[in-house]
Amino acid sequence: GFYRRLNVADAPIVDSVDAYVTRARELAADAGRRCALEAAVCRADGNLFNDDESVAEWAAFLRRASSGAAPAQFTNTGSTTVSGISLAAASTPAAQAVLQDAIWRVAGGTDVEILSVTAAARGSGIDVSYRITSPDLAASRDVAERLADVAANPAL
Repeated sequence: GFYRRLNVADAPIVDSVDAYVTRARELAADAGRRCALEAAVCRADGNLFNDDESVAEWAAFLRRASSGAAPAQFTNTGSTTVSGISLAAASTPAAQAVLQDAIWRVAGGTDVEILSVTAAARGSGIDVSYRITSPDLAASRDVAERLADVAANPAL
């Protein structure tokens, strides 16, 4: 194990999910203990990162952990205001499909889910909350930025 290679005293090594949750809560609640653990790891990190056996062990673990796994999905949530439409009109399934399609087009074909449609806080129109899902973190960020740009400047 990595903590053993680091020679960290009182390392948070556990043998079950329940013990992991307990240890995580303890570390979250005790800033002094958490800082001491972080400092011990930082002092000894050369023992781990300069050791070819440790690097090989980590690479093997990552291969095992990702073997057959579906690609990670990244999500962003956001909202935009659409003017010129009433909440009643936007609440129909057909209108929701049009809204979802419009966001999908701006998002460049990224999966889009409409989370909620509410009356706009200011003026007439609706606020549409959505979630976008992408298999790539950078693409997910790009889509979120594009959607934010369009929300800020609907003429785009």
